[in-house]
Amino acid sequence: MEKLLLQGVEIHVTLEGFEADGVSYGVGSCVVFNAQPKHGVIKNLLERTFYPDNAWTREKDGTPRAPRDKATDTMHEFMGVRVDPVTVVPPIKLERVTEAPRPSGEILGTSKHGYALDCRHNDSYRAAMALLNAGARVWRSKEPVACGEYWLPAGAFVTNPGDEQLDNLAKALGVTCHAVQEKPEAYELSKPRVGLYQRYYGGNADEGWTRLVLEKFGFSYETLRDEGIDDRLSDRFDVIVLPSDPAWVILGEDVEEHFEERGRPAPLTPPEYRSGTGKEGVERLVKYVSEGGTLVCLNESSLFAAEAFKLGIGDAVQEKSTKEFFCPASTLRVTVDNMHPLGYGMPEDSTLFFWDSPVFEVKPSLSGEKMVTVARYPAHQILQSGWLDGEKHLAGKPALMVVEVGSGRVVLFGFRPQHRAQTHGTYKLLFNGLLLPAMT
Repeated sequence: MEKLLLQGVEIHVTLEGFEADGVSYGVGSCVVFNAQPKHGVIKNLLERTFYPDNAWTREKDGTPRAPRDKATDTMHEFMGVRVDPVTVVPPIKLERVTEAPRPSGEILGTSKHGYALDCRHNDSYRAAMALLNAGARVWRSKEPVACGEYWLPAGAFVTNPGDEQLDNLAKALGVTCHAVQEKPEAYELSKPRVGLYQRYYGGNADEGWTRLVLEKFGFSYETLRDEGIDDRLSDRFDVIVLPSDPAWVILGEDVEEHFEERGRPAPLTPPEYRSGTGKEGVERLVKYVSEGGTLVCLNESSLFAAEAFKLGIGDAVQEKSTKEFFCPASTLRVTVDNMHPLGYGMPEDSTLFFWDSPVFEVKPSLSGEKMVTVARYPAHQILQSGWLDGEKHLAGKPALMVVEVGSGRVVLFGFRPQHRAQTHGTYKLLFNGLLLPAMT
């Protein structure tokens, strides 16, 4: 609502319930009419869109021309917000709003067992981190939680009944704390010690967006550079995050040549910063994970980890031409296992943001039982908005995986969960990767 209002879009809120196209909507639903000056903006941001596929967007031989930026700007799909097109809004009482109403947080009921926060809401993660940062005890439920007339899904955050911060947090963040009827089966969280890798060679925008998202939601982290990848990683970090980057720049191998191959000069980097993890750094990361650490790899860095850890996972489209497979910055449909700790809080049918992303292909191996797929592309109708050629190369493939390595694990994202700090709908998957339970 804030983003739409800032662009001059008129929004109304319903003062009574109504039904449209067979769907019931409650009081407080938002209505955006097409009959207004910002009609074009509304269609671009709130309608399912398909990038033009015609003579103007392809070369003479049929090769697609990449858009200047994203192939879709469907904001609500990025943010995980439900928007329904309706043919007719019945005559009901409406009120035009000029600012987005803030949700009012509250504590519902009383309990001697504690209170639960709904993990489907991003701000519940912010509240959970605020509690952990203040030294409070927080658990995550392994099963749905009964809270009076409400049932919260598996992954709900559960707190002690006597935490004095709850009332202030509920009001400040607009979250509801539900009294639990009995304490569910749960595992206790500890404040994660996060290392966020930051490479040289001009910096990495994906790393900056990751920092922004973590800071906004209360996750503290330590910047980890090449010289910090030493034999003490296990003593310093519970989780290490690799932002999206190709393997060659992470390793620091032939960087100038690779930049030139991509049609641009390498950044002007002082000699003392022309480094990478190198083979020694890779060996230390493997040792760190084998000893119980968690390595979270975003988008392109997943291929680095797949090779470095010899996971038996490749990129099904790496050798494909753009005539065979082409998906420039689009939203795609996936099915999420939201009973797995990495998928907590997500709807089973979700969308993700795909841009310069790998398509995981698991090679035959005797260690396949150590791999778990948490998000997978459906067999067909994968494109939600944007442009997709070569759907068959995605069909049924994993989009998000966890692979056990020794006593630790590697989390592989085949998409961008925090792209430009815009994709609020998949933030939870990143946060869950930082809060995974200890391996047994």
